[in-house]
Amino acid sequence: MRALLDANIFISYLLTPGSDTPPVLVVEAAFTGAYTLLITSTVIAEVHDKTSTKPYLAARITQNQVARLADHLSTIAETIPEIEDALPEVGSDRKDDYLFAHALVGCANYLVSGDDGVLRIGQIEGVRIVSPAQFVEILRQSDLV
Repeated sequence: MRALLDANIFISYLLTPGSDTPPVLVVEAAFTGAYTLLITSTVIAEVHDKTSTKPYLAARITQNQVARLADHLSTIAETIPEIEDALPEVGSDRKDDYLFAHALVGCANYLVSGDDGVLRIGQIEGVRIVSPAQFVEILRQSDLV
């Protein structure tokens, strides 16, 4: 099972480490090898950008935490190369189109996001787009967590 996680999943993980919230369970399942985590430098850059520029996040998440997470992800995840071509227009928010393109290039089974605009797409060329709670349930049904 292969999954690409939206930046908001990693941000939620950093906000509530050690909890049993769905984003934390999804990230921790990747750490244990329950599924193949796909990552892109764009997702990591978005985590860094949002946690350093949004006051609420900057007050709660240090850049050291982000750097440690990025380092750990680089050792456990499969990195999808950046896409140089024009991205297809899929969602209503063009800034999310890189997620759909990378999910397809990385042959993901799932794109996990907490963004309503991304979730509304539902599926694209065989990639199911699910919430963290839905993905946790999929992992449980497959006896992976």
